Amino acid sequence: MEQHRFVSDWLQANALDRAMRWFTAGTMLNSPFGEFIWTGYPVESRNIPPNLYSLWFDKPPTAADQPTYPVERNKLVYGTNGTAWGWYIDVPSQARGYICQAKSLFANKLLPQSNPIDYGQMDSNNIYRGPCFVEQPVDAWFVPGIVVENFVAFGCFANGNPAPNYRWYKIGFISGQSIVVPKRTLVEPLLSPTGRISISGGNLIIHQPQASTDSEYYQCEAYNDFGSILSRTAKIVFGQLETFPKHPRKRRVALAYQSVTIPCDPPAHSPRDSLIYAFYMKKDSGLEPVVLPARPGVFVSQAQALIGFSEATTQDSGIYVCMITMHQLGSRLSDSPKSPDMPLTVLESNQRIQEPRIYDSFPAIWPSDPVRGQTVRIECFAGGSVQSGPLEYTWRRLDGKPIPIEVYKEFNRVLEFSQIQPEDQGVYECKVTDSMGSQAQPKSVSLQIKAWPYFIKTASDTIVSIGETVVMVCEAAGIPEPIQMWYKNGESVSELLAQGKLDSARYTLMDGTTGPASLQISQCPGTYCSLPNGNLLVFALTKVQAGLYACRAENQFGSAKTSAYLDVIDPLVVILRPHNMIVEVNSTVIVPCRAQAVPSLDVNYAWFYEDVEIKFDRLDLDARRYEKTQFFRPFDRNYGFLHIVNIQMSDAGRYACEIQTPLSKQREEGYVLVAGPPGPCAGVEAATVPGTELVVVNWTKGADHLFPTLFYQIEAQVDDGPWIMVVSRLNESASIQLDKVSNRRTTTIANLYSNILYRLRVRAANVKGIGEPSAASRGIITLPKPPTKVVQNVSGGGGKHGTLVVRWEPLPYYEHNGNSFHYVVRWRAKEDLEYTDTVVYNPMVVENDTKVQLTITLAEERFYKPYVVSVRGVNEIGPGPESDRMIIMSAARVPTNAPRNPQASMLNASALGVTWDPPLLSPEEGPVSGYRILYWRRGVECLSLASDIERWEQGQRLTLYGDVTSGTIIGLDSDSYYCIAVQSFNTAG
Repeated sequence: MEQHRFVSDWLQANALDRAMRWFTAGTMLNSPFGEFIWTGYPVESRNIPPNLYSLWFDKPPTAADQPTYPVERNKLVYGTNGTAWGWYIDVPSQARGYICQAKSLFANKLLPQSNPIDYGQMDSNNIYRGPCFVEQPVDAWFVPGIVVENFVAFGCFANGNPAPNYRWYKIGFISGQSIVVPKRTLVEPLLSPTGRISISGGNLIIHQPQASTDSEYYQCEAYNDFGSILSRTAKIVFGQLETFPKHPRKRRVALAYQSVTIPCDPPAHSPRDSLIYAFYMKKDSGLEPVVLPARPGVFVSQAQALIGFSEATTQDSGIYVCMITMHQLGSRLSDSPKSPDMPLTVLESNQRIQEPRIYDSFPAIWPSDPVRGQTVRIECFAGGSVQSGPLEYTWRRLDGKPIPIEVYKEFNRVLEFSQIQPEDQGVYECKVTDSMGSQAQPKSVSLQIKAWPYFIKTASDTIVSIGETVVMVCEAAGIPEPIQMWYKNGESVSELLAQGKLDSARYTLMDGTTGPASLQISQCPGTYCSLPNGNLLVFALTKVQAGLYACRAENQFGSAKTSAYLDVIDPLVVILRPHNMIVEVNSTVIVPCRAQAVPSLDVNYAWFYEDVEIKFDRLDLDARRYEKTQFFRPFDRNYGFLHIVNIQMSDAGRYACEIQTPLSKQREEGYVLVAGPPGPCAGVEAATVPGTELVVVNWTKGADHLFPTLFYQIEAQVDDGPWIMVVSRLNESASIQLDKVSNRRTTTIANLYSNILYRLRVRAANVKGIGEPSAASRGIITLPKPPTKVVQNVSGGGGKHGTLVVRWEPLPYYEHNGNSFHYVVRWRAKEDLEYTDTVVYNPMVVENDTKVQLTITLAEERFYKPYVVSVRGVNEIGPGPESDRMIIMSAARVPTNAPRNPQASMLNASALGVTWDPPLLSPEEGPVSGYRILYWRRGVECLSLASDIERWEQGQRLTLYGDVTSGTIIGLDSDSYYCIAVQSFNTAG
């Protein structure tokens, strides 16, 4: 019964669907009919004890019910009748959860386990496989007279077992009726009459390349005993770069405040767009580069090979030089000599304003014939006035698609795409506006690219059983649309079919003109099929087909025979499968998986999350980093199960167990749903309600995580301070739903300070706890109002004579409630009737205190007189409440009478005791604050003028506070005479 209470309590707290029933190990026997036992338990524990019979909601059948009782209803399941949990009888075919029992002793056996795909193979070098490319050839650039090496090399490397060999081909093209068919010619270095070609390993090296004979495409083939593969094609790109002419350039003359350009006029070169341009200005010290980042009005165009000045000034006059660099295929080859001098003279002009104008040759695209994957620039350049600010360049796509912010370069004059893709094609429009708001006529350019063929979906390695039908699919794209062809071991499948080397009844070839290219290899009809290579294919194996098979070969000279025994084993049987389950966040989850195979086969279990394999033996760099959740496979009797420790919300999803043997593999799947606190809310927005102190907060409800949201919490932050709870519990029923589709919620809050910049965020809560906070809203400033807080702790007194000192606790800035906050100190003499108001914006902070103070200079010297004082806060909206009126005394007069009858007596060799009588005080002096005892060694008569000089030069003092009439001086020299005087002091001095 204790176990039942545990199960029923757990189901009551965690079962979301109360209509769902849960399997147990309870099963009904056929004999004796109607009796239930716990299957899988020891014999002594199988029978259900009588004290549990009260748990039955369904009455177990009796022997009299056997003729009409449904045979399939034989499972004991847990369910609820609405008030309690108990037992029902149900069928085993329904998909439902399980209630299992395990010993806690086995918890320490939940250890990680890893079986790689080659489990059972002692030496991975014995796994034979065909070639797979590691390195493929790429185009090589050769410019005679510029490159240092007088050869080009194409790299080719593949792995495989045994190690592959290599062949190279020259590729020519034969035009057919509708397509261009490649023709391959084997490259044989030993037969080359010039000896310029050599093959080293997989590398093809061509010495002294010549455009007339070496301009074709080249292709590498890697092969071993298990197949061959062809690489992508590559070619030699022959380039050319002449030198600049020697004659100087004609001087260019421009008026100041007008735009001007200086073209580079590069020498003859090829390929097109293979040059990079840089401009320098001649100085006394040599050539100085034109630093563009510091000059927004100067632009170097790679597309038009020029330097442009949006607004030239006389300071731009000088001699310019253009330097060019050959740059192709991602490699810098050489710098050419500099261009001839290009002088520019800018003349003074009174016309200081020019309207912005985009040059006719812009926008321009570089390179002019872009290819997918290249870095592509779209340039825009305009003339215009930049005296009061740089020109503003803006871009848009006419199809309305957004332009990524990271492509904007060089003061937004350039859009630079580092890896151009087909989706970047479109019409781009450039607009230019000067600092005065004048706008140039917009101009546009169409960006169209080419794309060498590239694979969107590649054919992958496929392992299939003999007799199965396999479909291999690959999909390529390119601009223009590419032609797709299939090859088997380096030979065209279409040619092999045409030549009868492949069975057209089993091979179905799709050329990819209307979709992905596919190759389907089908099984033969019937139970037995003889393949073209002489092999015998047997379908639908049963143990009947087991036995001795013989093969006989014969020709006109005789025959030969060999035989082999075929053994047929039982197939893989899955006995435990993953099933759909609901678990709690941070809990431990066990997902079952178990298969049964013949003892001669090793069984391995691999687990996948959303089709990505879970790595148990290392950090899973291919999928996710497991920061909180841990995944284990136990070694014990639960081998094959998946243990998930500390499961998180992000771990919910589809889990698949793949059961692998050397002969086959099978996958079983189940969904794990994680229940927990709600996910963070989204889209938090806040706004003030005009004319009120209310703030409206809107948000989108986050994920419930299987439990309904009960309430929300709203937190506020001022500046970068801590988050403070402003609404501790807003029930879900109290929030207003704005939109059922988007789950928007809204509420109003009224307890925020006025005229304060707030950011708000929202949390949701359910029975599992409070969820993570949402992202903060944009800042809002609450509406101002007059101060509402009363100034506290008004006090004062002291100060210099002729003043009134008022002190108070300042209001925190968040209680100012508005701008232009200040204090108004209202004061009057106690006997007067009219008040005086003093406005204070920045009261002085009292040292070593939390208060501030105001010192009021009185019109007449009124010593130690009572004043009635109050303080209030005021802002631009109005005044706040007035503080309590306090009586504060003005500054007292400095004491005029000395203490009376001072006496000194010796206490010991180094101390004297001093006594005195209080001075006679006037009402204007106020109470005595304390006394000072002055003492100095007597050199002359104590009452003489000379003694006063000694007092100022060597006198010391002892200060005593309060209404005292005695003091002790210590630290005196022994056997010495001292002069002693006593002073009184008050708050005035």
